[in-house]
Amino acid sequence: MTHINKLTTEEFQDIHVDLIDFINASLTQLRHSISAIEQTDYLAKRGILFGASIGSHIRHILELFVELEKGYASGLVQYEARIRDKDLETNPILAISMIEKISASLLKPNKHLQLSFCYNLHSNKASYVSTNYWRELAYNLEHLIHHMAIIRIGLSEIPNFSIPEDYGVAFATLQYRKSCAQ
Repeated sequence: MTHINKLTTEEFQDIHVDLIDFINASLTQLRHSISAIEQTDYLAKRGILFGASIGSHIRHILELFVELEKGYASGLVQYEARIRDKDLETNPILAISMIEKISASLLKPNKHLQLSFCYNLHSNKASYVSTNYWRELAYNLEHLIHHMAIIRIGLSEIPNFSIPEDYGVAFATLQYRKSCAQ
């Protein structure tokens, strides 16, 4: 196993490209699922999703990518301060358009960022931690996969809807499954 501090610039770039490729593959799956369902299924509040809709999970995923894009420009990522865009939650065509914009904007150089967060119920005072663009892309990918797994549960309630076997499955799990099959 190669230690991260011994990686060459080319190896770092390869890791970044692999990350972007997997994000884009996952976003493509998400886009295809939105395109394949009726708007009523996109909007339906589902008991199995604790009263949330598929659209609300998609909105949530996309908003974090939007906040990362804003943070890249400003140097400060503020996921908690995101604007909840109900149009993304209720308009599948807008969500598809946003997915395409996100996919087109991912490939950029790594850079240092600050991440704002608050985990104190008695104060709104933010704390900050150093991070970087690639680390936040990795976080957004894991967040995307997590919510796709939840969306998969909602999609499974739609009659005759075919869900790809790898939809909402983490890359490490896909690798593990592949190694078990050999």
